[in-house]
Amino acid sequence: MPVDILPMTTQVIALVPGTNNDISGIGALSCSRLTVNGSTVSSAPSYVVSIRPGTAAINKALVLGASGEIGTIISLTATQITGTLQTAAQTNITSLGTLSGLTIAGNLVFTGASRTITGLSSISATTLTGALSTATQTGITSLGTLTGLTIGGVGLSCPNIKFWKSTTALYDNFDHLAFIGFSYGGAVGQKALVVDVNKDIGSIRTLDAQNLNGSIKVSGTLGDFGSIRISGTDVITSSRHIQNIGNISCSGTMNAFAGYQVNSVAFVDASRNISTATLSTSGDITCSGSLKVFLPYGNQANITTVGSLTELGINLTPANEYFSITGSGTDYLDSSYTRMLTFKGSNISPVQFQIEVNNGTNATSTNATWIGNYTSDDLRFGTNQTTCMTLTNTGRLGLSTVTPSAPLHVSNTVIYTWNSAGNVGLTVYRLRTDSGVTETATGTPTTYTNVCGIFNGYIGCEAMVMQSDRRLKQDIVDVPISRVECLYKTLKVKLYIWKQHPDKPKELGLIAQDVLDQGFLD
Repeated sequence: MPVDILPMTTQVIALVPGTNNDISGIGALSCSRLTVNGSTVSSAPSYVVSIRPGTAAINKALVLGASGEIGTIISLTATQITGTLQTAAQTNITSLGTLSGLTIAGNLVFTGASRTITGLSSISATTLTGALSTATQTGITSLGTLTGLTIGGVGLSCPNIKFWKSTTALYDNFDHLAFIGFSYGGAVGQKALVVDVNKDIGSIRTLDAQNLNGSIKVSGTLGDFGSIRISGTDVITSSRHIQNIGNISCSGTMNAFAGYQVNSVAFVDASRNISTATLSTSGDITCSGSLKVFLPYGNQANITTVGSLTELGINLTPANEYFSITGSGTDYLDSSYTRMLTFKGSNISPVQFQIEVNNGTNATSTNATWIGNYTSDDLRFGTNQTTCMTLTNTGRLGLSTVTPSAPLHVSNTVIYTWNSAGNVGLTVYRLRTDSGVTETATGTPTTYTNVCGIFNGYIGCEAMVMQSDRRLKQDIVDVPISRVECLYKTLKVKLYIWKQHPDKPKELGLIAQDVLDQGFLD
């Protein structure tokens, strides 16, 4: 339909709608009536008057600038904003709704107290200052380098912790369970070892190490153990044997108890000997070579076997003998005698044999040596496992008898020939107690079958039963005078001197050969 074009209002170009019934490129439109989308607009709205493109004004419509920007918006609320949203410094953004992403080139600053960010799925930042609080997190992939981390409440809870291992360029799991439930100063199974305030740790059952530097000190009791291995070699086995040891240095006492064996002990030089220490053992010491020692004076509780010794000196080194015992001052004195040697039986009340030496000077002859039984028991001497002489506790001496009936009791006899080639000129003088006859014989060799004593000198005694004593005789009868007549008619009484005793006075008697010639038997 034609439109009337009036003067002063008609433009140079006629307005013709396009295919979409739209008109664009109008700089300004002035009309008395305007119908928009079927509605009549009587006058222009105030929000479309005095609009500055790109600048937001109060109660004005927003018109983008030449670069599509809009500024000076104080507050913006929208259900959804697409594209890039840029804003200058904001004093207060109360809510952003749900953001699919937020990129901040500057700083995100919270002022005031109790400011929070909630509902974050993830956060990535180069630097986080202040306190960071978060609820239960399923995964924090990286925190970077922390100068410090303070955790309150229940602490740090995580299934595992990994540490970077530079040698493998991988993360290794940290066994944090080893530090849960450990004991200070005590070993707990599958837990870390931590010393106590005294730097002590105990209750370790087995310790296996390739190298232990420094000193290992044990001030108390070393408890039971399985074995100790050094450089792949057992030095203490489970059966409690010490083996494969190079050197053992001991400044005190080393004890080897019964049932434990020290195979060998070697001393290399004078600085590694036991001259100033003590060697004590309740077991055996076996030496396959020579044991060259000097045992000083001291009480020995029990030495069962010594073996073969070249010589032995007690309290003094032997000089000209194999065995020497020397007393020490007034030790072991029995009155003025030193007990040098004692033999005892195993009975609870044993027989005791003893040798004693007077502790005085040898210039006095009465300072004697005493040998005998210290107990009241007989003393026997013998050869070839047979007793030959017995000295009883009552002082009786028996030869060839163990039960002497007199102070001197000779029980055995021998056959002996007088005036033989070896004993020419000896005189025989007998007291025959069986017949009561006193006999003498000289010169002619005479053999006796029951000799029990030989004396080359006089026999002196305080008392003697004379041979004429009636108590020695029996079957006594008178002898006819004719039987003894020759004693005073034929035999001549002589005065003589003994050849062996020329200094003795002359004696009166008969010559034995003359008596034999008269028919008298010796």
